[in-house]
Amino acid sequence: METLKQRYDDYDVTQEDEENIGTLARPPRGFLDTQYGIRRNGEQLMIGNSPVFIDTDDNVTIKGTEFKGTKGLWEILKSKNVNTELIGKEELKTYKNIVIG
Repeated sequence: METLKQRYDDYDVTQEDEENIGTLARPPRGFLDTQYGIRRNGEQLMIGNSPVFIDTDDNVTIKGTEFKGTKGLWEILKSKNVNTELIGKEELKTYKNIVIG
């Protein structure tokens, strides 16, 4: 599936977002982790100094590498207060690969 650049708001999603990203990638209201997770820089999504692209299946592409957007990975990427019960070893490994690059 082709990845699409998305608009991502700290507390809300637009109608356009709802048509272009999956439900897992939608930000929680008021709890988005913009320090260690995905943040908006103008119209571009970023993590660290890398642009982020999200497709309609919740997969995320960073530095040309696509990562499967699981519930656990999205819990890490967007939540300030992470629910560790949703996160497995594979999601931790994937997040490490994203952060280290």
